[in-house]
Amino acid sequence: MDAIELLKQDHRMVEETFKQFEEAGERATSKRRTLVEKLTTALVPHMGVEEQHFYPLARERLGGEGKHLVLESFEEHHLVKVLLKELATLSADDERYEAKVTVLKEVVMHHVKEEEEEIFPKVAKATSREELADLGELLEKRKMDVPARPNPDVIGIVTARRRTTTTERGRITTRSLAARTARAGAIAATAKRAKSARKAPSKTTARKTAAKKTPTRKSPSRGRRRREQRPTARRKGWGGTKADGHADLSRVARPRPSRAAGAGGAHAVSHEARRPGVRGPKCSLAATG
Repeated sequence: MDAIELLKQDHRMVEETFKQFEEAGERATSKRRTLVEKLTTALVPHMGVEEQHFYPLARERLGGEGKHLVLESFEEHHLVKVLLKELATLSADDERYEAKVTVLKEVVMHHVKEEEEEIFPKVAKATSREELADLGELLEKRKMDVPARPNPDVIGIVTARRRTTTTERGRITTRSLAARTARAGAIAATAKRAKSARKAPSKTTARKTAAKKTPTRKSPSRGRRRREQRPTARRKGWGGTKADGHADLSRVARPRPSRAAGAGGAHAVSHEARRPGVRGPKCSLAATG
């Protein structure tokens, strides 16, 4: 299919979509939204390939007259893109929605009539069938590269970054391989430095950690200081008091002699031998009969 027949086919599909929108009615908001999306999907690639490939050919083959027709077509495309962009932001039940679609239809129908009655016949006369066939194949392929959303500020097809195929990715030159290796090494070194920086604590953090680990000596309480300042306490023992706390047997109190009632009232005192090393009682009293 040549380029002119391909573009006319797009025109017929757009006309049919406008007709379906009018027959949908005001209450069919979801269907209206779907039809406007269909219009956008059909018009945006159509305008993109025309601006990128067909209009430059028409301007070249038709001379001064073609220049005027092409510039006018660019302006009509701009209006269509603006209306499609505004419709995408409106709700289907908005009161301005149907009015914008009506204006869009008028602009598109005027543009279609002008192309099919003036531009297409003149381009068909100035171009061979083989060229139109080749151009038709190019237009059909390039439709896939056009963005799905309209952009009024862009004329033609925005050349986005194309994805390389598997075969193209396999063709790596020495320069590209060296560049990739250097870039990967730089990324790895940066990641390693960042990891080391996260592990190594700063000087302030190290000082704080060391201060936490060092045991702090608490100051003694007031009662403890008083006890330490006193002389050695003298503790009470069984046999007296002494500095070391042991009993002093030399000061053991001697027991008083007890009187036991006897027959004659006489008391006998028996003296015990002193134990070596022990200063115990010198006598003991025993009752005598």
